[in-house]
Amino acid sequence: MDTPFVDVDKHIRITSGTEWSNQVCDYVFSLDSPDKSLDFIDQRRFNLLYPHWSYELELYPRPYTIEQGRRYIEKFDAIIGHHSHVLQPLTQADHNAAETIIAYGLGDICPRKKYEKYHFGIALKFDVVLNKEKNGLSEI
Repeated sequence: MDTPFVDVDKHIRITSGTEWSNQVCDYVFSLDSPDKSLDFIDQRRFNLLYPHWSYELELYPRPYTIEQGRRYIEKFDAIIGHHSHVLQPLTQADHNAAETIIAYGLGDICPRKKYEKYHFGIALKFDVVLNKEKNGLSEI
């Protein structure tokens, strides 16, 4: 059975979730069940959530999406959302005594199809720092 996460290497896990889907699928978890996300977190890794959320072409996430972000940043080390097709705010959040980010939407920097309204976006670069005590690592 497929899982809603991929281990990029021994240090990073990316988990995908969706606020909605028009297809039945068991390989992406629903963002409406935050407790289920605990099944996908590996304490030895940096856990990034990549949620399919928000609404198309809205420049600011709705209050419900902001609340979801606050709930999920308690479990994940960073959040990079997608679906709005436009750049949405990047915010700083506290997670396990460290500062991290919630990026609600990065827009469309390299869309599959070139649509006039879907061609603005940014690339995001950030450092992943693992906590040796939390992650049980001898080296990073």
